[in-house]
Amino acid sequence: NAAWTVVWPKRDRVPGWCVGSDSFFHGSGKIETAPLLQDAFEEQREVDKLLHITNGDSVVGTLKQAGVPGKYSSWADVLWEGPVPYTEDDDAFLSKRARFLSESGYSTYEESLSTLQVWETALKTYPSYDEVVLWFEHDLFDQLILIRLLDWFARHELGRTGLSLICIGGYPGMPRFRGL
Repeated sequence: NAAWTVVWPKRDRVPGWCVGSDSFFHGSGKIETAPLLQDAFEEQREVDKLLHITNGDSVVGTLKQAGVPGKYSSWADVLWEGPVPYTEDDDAFLSKRARFLSESGYSTYEESLSTLQVWETALKTYPSYDEVVLWFEHDLFDQLILIRLLDWFARHELGRTGLSLICIGGYPGMPRFRGL
């Protein structure tokens, strides 16, 4: 049911881009976007509404500072720890995760549940956006969250909302960089 757009960098322009990379910080402290991404951002400014879902609050801050248009939400549950039950009952999933997080000392049950519900509420707003953009990396933390989000979106009719994944395979000057 989901319509997918994967954004790949063009090798003749910029081999890749890394959110928060030092190469985007200059003496002025201003973040600049690579030419390829600048083109994509300019094109997306014409889109009415974008929702960016990231792997944490740090990336949200970087996207805002870079002037990437849209609304932002993060999803940062440590899914490699504890139970991750497959269920189509999202409330049961959130409750089980909150229970585990509280029992593991991350926070209280109420705080954990509240955080998870904030993230889930952001997902549920997808119909009011033209596009949802997922920003995740190759590591296990990100990949497990990405699987969770893709499963969530697969169980919902996207309608007119597009779903995109920012996907890079390399970064200039970093031969061992691991993209998605």
